[in-house]
Amino acid sequence: MYYISVGGNWYPPELTAYDEQDGPLRVDYFGEYDVNVVGVYKITYVAKDLDGNVTYYYIYLHVLESIGDQPPADYPEMDEAALVELKARFQNERNKVLPKYTDPFDATVYYASLNGLTGQAFLNELRRIISTNITPTAYDDVRFILEKSDAVDSPWGTYLYGIYSGTKLVRYWDGGSTWNREHVWPNSKLGVKNQVDQAADPHNLRAISVSVNSYRSNRFFTNGDGSSSYHIVGTDGFYPGDDHRGDVARILFYMYVRYYDILTLVDTVEEILSGENYKPSGAKFGLLSVLLKWHYLDPVSKFERHRNNVIYSYQGNRNPFIDHPEYVSIIFNYELNIFNETFNVIIVIPKTEIDPSKLRKREYFS
Repeated sequence: MYYISVGGNWYPPELTAYDEQDGPLRVDYFGEYDVNVVGVYKITYVAKDLDGNVTYYYIYLHVLESIGDQPPADYPEMDEAALVELKARFQNERNKVLPKYTDPFDATVYYASLNGLTGQAFLNELRRIISTNITPTAYDDVRFILEKSDAVDSPWGTYLYGIYSGTKLVRYWDGGSTWNREHVWPNSKLGVKNQVDQAADPHNLRAISVSVNSYRSNRFFTNGDGSSSYHIVGTDGFYPGDDHRGDVARILFYMYVRYYDILTLVDTVEEILSGENYKPSGAKFGLLSVLLKWHYLDPVSKFERHRNNVIYSYQGNRNPFIDHPEYVSIIFNYELNIFNETFNVIIVIPKTEIDPSKLRKREYFS
């Protein structure tokens, strides 16, 4: 997000795109904005490869009366002086939840053992990488990890970014009064009730508005009715919104690989609804072919990379599909040939974050 005072100078940032097969691609943008009119403007970037596959990337411009003005009505209280009492309520517990993995992360070392592997061998090794030498997280501790992993800075302070709705949530845990911990892969579909690992894994947990958490319930993910915002589809389906669908897909891909002996991604509603909640027969979720498309329609964001880094510092493992989006095609092309769908990877990257000249095949975020 970008913030300027009304009448200020601003130009859409230049982006670049890289395709695994076609190399650097042209990126165009569209969307009207007026720096002289207060409001929020959405700019859409589009990249298309030679086969016609399209990827979108979105940024938002906030034009304000003055950067020093009071925050908009949809912002929570973020003044540190006003939040002292709220922060103090759980400070003793918060002090016990500390990062354990503080050395600089080196992706080339972390994923090095995957070099030269394909098919089932690649999948097995990726499972090993994200499942060993880690410190599983307690569910209560996730409250304080989310305070950092889901945080977004703004001119008025820090807030938590609520999944699905994009609601700006108060930055400290408030006992569940205004925000909860959302199981993206629903708790009832994790196989065994109160199982520590998969139920408490912060990679699967997001800060969420209490009302949105209740609204989503444990519905499976599917395409929506054309609206860009989150909504229920039919009785048991749920669309997470255009800006959240890629995040959802990558979280579920992580859960499938990490807890491969418990969880299964499927592609039919009947399979999802046939099992019993909190039982191994109910540890199925999807819809997989929809998630695969969402992964490419909503690319990895700066917010996701921040989350990945924070969670790694506490738990010691990463969501590999954030670090390496192309792993999705490597794994699921192997496992899901029945869908007869092929996706090319197009990653749209802000030039200020990555030098495209240094990109090599399957090394988008080195």
